[in-house]
Amino acid sequence: MKQEIQSVSAHQIARAEIDSWRGRCMDIYARSERAVSEVLQTAQECGQSVKLSAMAGPRLAEVQGLAERLTQTGKQRQAASNAIIRWRGIEPKRAYLAHGELTTLLDREDRWHARLDLTRFKANRPIEEVWVMAHNEVEAFEEELQESFAQLKQQLGMLRKGLLLT
Repeated sequence: MKQEIQSVSAHQIARAEIDSWRGRCMDIYARSERAVSEVLQTAQECGQSVKLSAMAGPRLAEVQGLAERLTQTGKQRQAASNAIIRWRGIEPKRAYLAHGELTTLLDREDRWHARLDLTRFKANRPIEEVWVMAHNEVEAFEEELQESFAQLKQQLGMLRKGLLLT
């Protein structure tokens, strides 16, 4: 019996790399949403009045308000605020990764680019958006996402610890 060896195209390799990147980024977003939810649950268990929204954005806003009310010093409050502001700056890209339609593009040198097409709806009208990134931009985005999440997670951990100590 003769085995056929199938060659893998540059397009297939690129698609696999993009899918892997997309999955890693979505995992970071999921971990951030869980960390935010855990702070809110802890706050609720500690007698704080908080809203547990089904949506990630309102939950983050609730945590920001909680941090402003409970953080001990101005320096701590500023660190928490900076982490949340930084996260808010990178969080909107989640929709592209979660809901965008991926097109894998290759240039003449077989370097790949990821194109994510997203339709948002505002005032009952579709808004078409596109996010195109080259391979090196994808890596830079993932690094920024990881750093932003690490900063957010650290501040959320401190907030949670403060809740448990009160």
